[in-house]
Amino acid sequence: MFYTVDEILNNTSGYIFYKSPNFDPSVNYYISGIENYMQLYENTIFIPIKCSINYVLTDSFVMIENYIKRGIRAIFFDEIRFADKVYYTKLMSIIEKYKDKLDLVIMVADTMEAIYNLANYTRMVKLPKSIKYIAVTGSVGKTATTEMLYSVLSQKFKVYRGTPGVNIKIRIAHKFFETDPDIDFLLFECSGMGKGYLKYFSELLMPDYAIITKIAQHCLGIYRTIENVAAEKITLLSAMSSDSLAILNSEYLKNIASDYPCHKKFIDDGSYELLTSDTNGSKFIYNNETYFIPLVGQHQIDNAVKVIELSKVLGLNTDEINSGFLHYQSIGNRWVAESFSGGIDFVLDNPNNPYDAILANIKTFISLYKDKYKKIIITKLNELGNLDRTIYLSLAKFLVDLNFQELICIGEEIKLIADYVSEHTNIKVIHFKRPEKLDENDAFVKYLLSDLDYEQAILFKGVSHDEDIVYSDLKSILERYLKKVD
Repeated sequence: MFYTVDEILNNTSGYIFYKSPNFDPSVNYYISGIENYMQLYENTIFIPIKCSINYVLTDSFVMIENYIKRGIRAIFFDEIRFADKVYYTKLMSIIEKYKDKLDLVIMVADTMEAIYNLANYTRMVKLPKSIKYIAVTGSVGKTATTEMLYSVLSQKFKVYRGTPGVNIKIRIAHKFFETDPDIDFLLFECSGMGKGYLKYFSELLMPDYAIITKIAQHCLGIYRTIENVAAEKITLLSAMSSDSLAILNSEYLKNIASDYPCHKKFIDDGSYELLTSDTNGSKFIYNNETYFIPLVGQHQIDNAVKVIELSKVLGLNTDEINSGFLHYQSIGNRWVAESFSGGIDFVLDNPNNPYDAILANIKTFISLYKDKYKKIIITKLNELGNLDRTIYLSLAKFLVDLNFQELICIGEEIKLIADYVSEHTNIKVIHFKRPEKLDENDAFVKYLLSDLDYEQAILFKGVSHDEDIVYSDLKSILERYLKKVD
């Protein structure tokens, strides 16, 4: 999507702070944002913003220089930061250093507000009215549900969903700048990691359709109770009209959805008949039709049922839906299962899962590998606030009732899990300090590699982003020592 400078200024309340003597007012510009997510066209205005992306704090001036070297021609900046002497000095230095490369610096009062307003203008004016908007949120399964929906709807329609698994505020707005107008659906995965996020998303997107997946104990450091989580998630419906439709998980949402005028269809967990479930996926019957999803875990069927419901409303038949499910591709380290020589199975399962999903996935692991010696590796969880000890103790009590042979805990944060399970069961329990780097020199890795001379199944369970542990490194290490079995 390209914009004239006047369009940008008029719809961001911005002004030109710096203009090159060679600036050509007839040039149209493409708008880009967070590094590595978007293609750079020849004439690109970059949106620098210092923010946390997947728990990594990104420095805006480092990004500005990187982007200038890659060919951007202009940048946004905001008066909030420009008023700070440090930011003023850095910006003026950038302009002086790269004045031969920059066409413009556009100053706005507040970057996030400016981007929201420009995205709203794009939705209302530049994109065709025929495009339908779909928003997906929930505590558990929003990424998997979004990707299933994308795979299924793409069988019949032109769907844009952008970079998968990216669902923060600024990236939601960016999708409007990226998309091709010649599409049928814009699909959004919407994070609820901050209060007010989902109302913001609703007012920007005005969804024609929405899915809210299972509500679970997630971000309790922010919301305190699961009821508060539900009350936040339901605000995704705030700007939906009486002609729109929301597919909602029944639990926690049914009693609080009446204030919203959209049509609603509530789905109970387990509203299907399970036929088979193994390491290849799950086959099930829903509304007298048979489906197969190449995803492990019965909780994923609950996500698939919501996709089926919306897909049927949008005119897809069962064959098209099943074909779409087969095109599903997992995002991130979500249940990456591999088999190695010697009968060793390794499952890497490290999305940013809430507590409830962790329990479900551990149960799934034990069910799928019930005939093997099972090792469960656990690292810390995120976003627990001052409830960490309560949640960890609850997880420990959950583990003592399960049928597995060995528990490996990594990090001082979860030593209480190791102590509790060791005290209350005969399960072999080992605790390691957090590694400085996950490689062959780490004590935990050495232990794991020394114990691979018999059939076993290993589950590595943690959060999606950890400052010390890159989970895929462990899989790479195993691949160096063991032969992968196709």
